[in-house]
Amino acid sequence: ELLHSIVHDVTESRRTEKALLESSDWLRAIAEHASGVITLKDLDGRYLFVNQRFADRHGRPVAEIIGETARDILPAEQAVNFAAQDRAVLAAKKPLTWDVNLAAPDAGPQTFVVERFPVFDDDRNVIAIGAIATDATESIRAETGRKDQISLIEALIDVFPAPVFFKDSDHVYLGCNPAFAEFLGLARDEIVGKTVDDIAPPDLARVYREADDALTRAGGSQVYEAQVIFADGSRHDVMFHKAVFKKSDGSAGGIIGIMLDITEAKQREELLRQAQKMRAVGQLTGGIAHDFNNLLAVMLSSLELVQVEVGDNHKSGVLLARAIQAGERGAVMIRQLLAFSRRQVLKPVSIDLNDLVRGMTELLVQTLGEVIAVDTIFADDLWPIVADPGQTENAILNLAINARDAMPEGGTLRIETTNQAVLDAEQAAHFDIEIGEYVAISITDTGKGMAPDVVEQVFEPFFTTKDVGKGTGLGLSMVYGFIRQSNGDVSVRSSEGQGTTITLYLPRSHSAVETAEPVEQAMPTARGELVLLVEDNADLRVLAVIQLESLGYRVLEAGDGPSALAQLTQGGPVDLLLTDVILPGGMDGREVARQAVAAQPGLPVLFMSGYTKESLSAEGVLDVNAELLKKPYRAGELARKVRRALNRDNEGPEHEAQ
Repeated sequence: ELLHSIVHDVTESRRTEKALLESSDWLRAIAEHASGVITLKDLDGRYLFVNQRFADRHGRPVAEIIGETARDILPAEQAVNFAAQDRAVLAAKKPLTWDVNLAAPDAGPQTFVVERFPVFDDDRNVIAIGAIATDATESIRAETGRKDQISLIEALIDVFPAPVFFKDSDHVYLGCNPAFAEFLGLARDEIVGKTVDDIAPPDLARVYREADDALTRAGGSQVYEAQVIFADGSRHDVMFHKAVFKKSDGSAGGIIGIMLDITEAKQREELLRQAQKMRAVGQLTGGIAHDFNNLLAVMLSSLELVQVEVGDNHKSGVLLARAIQAGERGAVMIRQLLAFSRRQVLKPVSIDLNDLVRGMTELLVQTLGEVIAVDTIFADDLWPIVADPGQTENAILNLAINARDAMPEGGTLRIETTNQAVLDAEQAAHFDIEIGEYVAISITDTGKGMAPDVVEQVFEPFFTTKDVGKGTGLGLSMVYGFIRQSNGDVSVRSSEGQGTTITLYLPRSHSAVETAEPVEQAMPTARGELVLLVEDNADLRVLAVIQLESLGYRVLEAGDGPSALAQLTQGGPVDLLLTDVILPGGMDGREVARQAVAAQPGLPVLFMSGYTKESLSAEGVLDVNAELLKKPYRAGELARKVRRALNRDNEGPEHEAQ
């Protein structure tokens, strides 16, 4: 109505500037305080009114602008555009809005929101065009920046590998990333706008709703773990990170959630826990085995000496033979415990695993019986391995016997060898071995298989699924300890009713394959040599002296390293140093040997041990040139090892006594 009054007054006064100014004084006072540009034009495009902001922008007084057209004031292109906008308003007979980019003096480009509107007379005829232009440069920049930020956040969420979702307080999904859609097995447009009840099974939806409602009431964030079933049916351990997001008024808008699949991390954690448990059990069993080894050594040596004294007494001889046999079975169990704790002494060489298995085939067939078929699949160009041959055979035989027991009605045992290259850290971590080249031997049976909880415990010592009295539970623990001590790994794949596959991974050897040495059977005697015996266990030392003297050796004895070296200094040259590896007083057998050889160059040395931390290298592996007598030993083993050590260093193997 005010604008209509101005137009009427101006029309009546034939649009003179004086009439315009007189009629619009009061409107000008208001317009000058407006933040934007205000103009009023007649239907010929002549300015009837402009405020001071318009005049300042174009650098001309208001009085000079009134009566002019846009072509007189503005650049040609702008004038044409504004004229087109005026025609659009005339045609529409309603307000219209445009975003207009204009160059401002000393201000650079600016964006204005221009609203043009028609001015009507009493008969609803358009008699003028008004315009209000507001500088929206900063707000548009801010809005553009906000949109850019939103676009950036959306792009980050889209490429985020973990599932991300947004839900409002009514549990309606507002958005999600592709990872979340993939997790649900749905397209994003099938999720957005749906409620949790539309997406999840009823029981799970109820749990989600209750958890989200509780978090919304409490505010803040929440982290928890849960098991969920993925779209492919697989069950995963998932860590949920949820937080309440707020609206502009500060009220809770809903929940944003991130789901992290921690299944592999949990598996690695469980593997680490199992490894730590196995190490702890290994330390315990290794310590027990060491002490028990000494007891067995005393028992067996004493029984053998008594056996010699008894002679032809049949009844006593039978009893002694049974006692010795029981002691030997105990010694086997101790060796298995030492194998599990990785404290047995190994002598690894380069082996052709295919040849080793071929050499065992007849034994395996006889052991497994007629109802079990043995299939072998040998890889061509199989790499040699570095391992102790005897322990490798024992491991394969143990696995074969376990497979036989799992197939009481018969079946098939398949042995397969393959080359296995471990090329990256992730793969090495999976196998728990170093990056490198390995040979895998898989033992597969068609038996009854094992449940997951049994698989978890299968390598623990004394754990067995067999009936009481039918198994010690040490076979697989021995295999595990031997393989780990050999810098390899063991994997088990089994399920109930589907059989079992146990795979051994042993490191590749880059040396030529070695042939096995012949086993000595005879008990050689002495040639009057002097032996310096170092043994801290008094009972064992007494028995060893008796055994050595019975073979014809002269013996000097000591209970520790310093005493032994004193004997060597005071008593003159000896022919052999026979020493335990673990000795009291801070000087072990290796140091005794080092100082003894320094004092008497060329002195032959024979070590005694039943415990790999006593062995002659840091890894529990026997040095290539060292001789070792394993505890508990039999009299024949003592005789052969002593003779071998003397001949090897003095005369050569061709002069060994038979």
